[in-house]
Amino acid sequence: MRSPLMNTDRAREELGWKPTRTGLEALEELIDGMSRGNGADSGPMRAKTKDPASQANLPLPGADHSLDEDAVSSDLLGQYLRDHLSGAAAGLDRITAMAEGYQDTPVYAQLAAVAESIAGERAWLEGLIERQGFTRPTIMEQAASAAEKLARLKPFGTGVTDRSPSEMVLEVELMMGAITAKMHAWLVVADYCEELGVKRDVADELLETAEAQRETLAGVHEYARRRAYRPDANAFPK
Repeated sequence: MRSPLMNTDRAREELGWKPTRTGLEALEELIDGMSRGNGADSGPMRAKTKDPASQANLPLPGADHSLDEDAVSSDLLGQYLRDHLSGAAAGLDRITAMAEGYQDTPVYAQLAAVAESIAGERAWLEGLIERQGFTRPTIMEQAASAAEKLARLKPFGTGVTDRSPSEMVLEVELMMGAITAKMHAWLVVADYCEELGVKRDVADELLETAEAQRETLAGVHEYARRRAYRPDANAFPK
């Protein structure tokens, strides 16, 4: 496994260090952690990402559910949810790119956690749309999503290949705005949960999760804004 060998004589002599596990026990713990997908907050030690659909862990309407056309306009509600699905795809791309781009910063773990959470929500919303029989996003909706991605190419105060501290501030603000918009979508789901065949506690959990995402990003924003515009502050410590 190409694990390096380390001479522990100095640690033993100067620090009085003694191993608490045998080499075999350490190897067993390593293999167990790898198989379970365990990890830590740093980029290299980040835990293995779970399947987005299982992350959401929220029930969908039963296979026998059908939307009551007399109680709700399927065309309007379907279009609304498809619009939010397109926005969710763009938002997931954005937060994933942020997490990958800032792996060497202290806020990587927070960004990665939000990205995983949003991936689960998007998978659930896609499943909900399919269960209702709504069509998938149209070409125009996908084009709007592509335009949003292109907007991310604009640099903030540096060359295109460089990272700017100001970019982190603005990216987080955009994501927080997107999450606020998403919370309104979950409010619509809550208001029409009976017609959609969604349990009310599912909608409540979606709202709580979105609020937690926003609070997490507020912490990232605090980290970034306090360093972005001070010439003596290092926004991207190694």
